[in-house]
Amino acid sequence: MRTLTLEELGRELQEKEWTLESKHEYEAAILIEMEKAVGFYEEDSEELTFTAGNRLKEGLGSLRITKPMVYGITEQDGIYTMTFTDSIDDIEITEWEPLPVQQNKTVDVEEFFKVLEDAKKKSAEYFLHLNAGGLDNVDLSDAYFTDWRTLGVLLTFCNSNRKPIDFKKDGTPIYSFDSDMSFFIKKGEISYIEETTETEADDWFTLPVHRMFHIHMKEVGGRGNVVTVGIFYNN
Repeated sequence: MRTLTLEELGRELQEKEWTLESKHEYEAAILIEMEKAVGFYEEDSEELTFTAGNRLKEGLGSLRITKPMVYGITEQDGIYTMTFTDSIDDIEITEWEPLPVQQNKTVDVEEFFKVLEDAKKKSAEYFLHLNAGGLDNVDLSDAYFTDWRTLGVLLTFCNSNRKPIDFKKDGTPIYSFDSDMSFFIKKGEISYIEETTETEADDWFTLPVHRMFHIHMKEVGGRGNVVTVGIFYNN
């Protein structure tokens, strides 16, 4: 077992990502849990700062540790343990290990329509993203629909069941500007469909969805469009 100073610890933690976790050995006022954290030691202030988080989505989390806070630091078998003078449980610091990469699952068209049928029963909402590779990479993102139906050879996402947002004095309903918007997909032009991992679904749309599918269309002139469908269940 080695004993380290706060400065020595800061130097050893550079250029790697770490997991910080309170050991829960006794009742403490402050407990720490961080993943994928980066450590930086500031010599002038004698502070070690850990930062973790997604700046664009979840904000930036940080933990600042000053020299007077630390009672002792040890290292054994790659595990660093910090003990504190007051109110903070001991912290174990280990090198962060990412979770195994999840693979998308291919589903057939029939199975996808069963998912849509179930979604309709649950009053689901649908978010669509079009990556139009056949149209010089034109994108349409976060298109919102409240219903879907089949019209002959077309799978249609629409807002036919959208409720009015207000009424005129004479009782005429007023609908949002996108109530007449529809999105058409030729079923016979679908090449294959894959369901994404939960992690990817969390980051794709502005609002969260429960399930997400990439619909890959047949290529035309060496290019193929991809329609991403996110499903949010209300029931």
